[in-house]
Amino acid sequence: MKRMLFAMIQFPWPPDNGQKVVSFNDLKSLSKVFEIDVISYIDPINSPRINEYLRELHKRLPDVYFINPVKHQILRGDLLIDKILPFVSGVFHKNPYVVSRYRNPAYIQITNRTLSEKKYDILYIDALNPSYILSEIKSLHQYGLIIIYRMHDAVYETLAAYSIGLGINPTSFATRLDHFISVSYERQLWKRVDFILPVTRQLGDLVVGQMPDLKPKIIYLPVSIELLEQPQKTHDTMQHVLYVGTVHFPPNHLGLKWFLRECWPLVLEKFPKATLDIVGRGGNILLPVHPSVRVHEYTDDLEAFYQTADVFIVPLFAGSGIRLKILEAMNHGLPVISTRTGYAGLELEEKRDIYVADTPSAFAKYICDLFASPVKRETLSSNGRNFVATHHNINNAMNTIEDLLSRLQGG
Repeated sequence: MKRMLFAMIQFPWPPDNGQKVVSFNDLKSLSKVFEIDVISYIDPINSPRINEYLRELHKRLPDVYFINPVKHQILRGDLLIDKILPFVSGVFHKNPYVVSRYRNPAYIQITNRTLSEKKYDILYIDALNPSYILSEIKSLHQYGLIIIYRMHDAVYETLAAYSIGLGINPTSFATRLDHFISVSYERQLWKRVDFILPVTRQLGDLVVGQMPDLKPKIIYLPVSIELLEQPQKTHDTMQHVLYVGTVHFPPNHLGLKWFLRECWPLVLEKFPKATLDIVGRGGNILLPVHPSVRVHEYTDDLEAFYQTADVFIVPLFAGSGIRLKILEAMNHGLPVISTRTGYAGLELEEKRDIYVADTPSAFAKYICDLFASPVKRETLSSNGRNFVATHHNINNAMNTIEDLLSRLQGG
């Protein structure tokens, strides 16, 4: 069995955001054919519960060994220390902000020590954030590692779309500068690694479209989701909308502001008793909101929200990876309404699996249609669950991993 060092940013428990869930499910699949050690970060707010988290992961991923994670500010953090200084450093060293922000000497030290003490066949770079270690590993060539890059998104694509919505201001200037740096950095990373495992076919096509000679490196690894039992609703009225996501993530913030300003008033005109639950870190930046909107800070248990909701929304206009929140909502039996950017990369069929709208009137109309029609809600819910079961089951992921293993062995 080949040995893999899995370098990630966020310690994958609790599974409270999309990147963690993708990484957790990747580890679950990969550990069936690889022996895996994991290097990661943990946010100071979560570090007091690390022993509890490790026990939980040991039960769920018994064949994966987690090296004690490095404490590092992941959530929000101090404006100067955790945002401005990493950005300036990134500009100086030509590293994207999402890379420079996570550069940590302790993480580098552990990576170097681990590689020197154990023999690994593969270095797995999980997302763009920890890719900086490739330039920090002493004598990287001497280890004879095969380097795999798990491509969660194309950061420069997200930055390009996000900067458009910012107008003309200092944040927009910084975003455009970061976009310029990211274009060069990501292309160099693609060339440097041996294999690229995108979370969507669309990302793989993006790489090949820009650098056709990299096509042999691309192996699409679908995100696997464990299908839940058929969910049971816990209420009778049907006027509850749910949004889940990190609110202070800039594209999410802009999308929610658009929805609250342009769409939600149209819904309330027809359904004045409707409610909207917004769940995620940083929700306070939306305040004040209409009394029908309930803003909830971070929770690692979303079950109650999924059970009482009737419609799930994804108002997003920037992003290039996979919106795992859509798959999670569908898995919980919720009909989903999204912008076209919001569901990009998922091979969903519009009007069958998901409703798609980019204008306030169309978005609001779909919500109202679902409120008014139990049949439409049930149909969209059923089709969404079938999509998850068909396209994102663990067997699909295992087929890809077997292909990868064959290539690694020269078969």
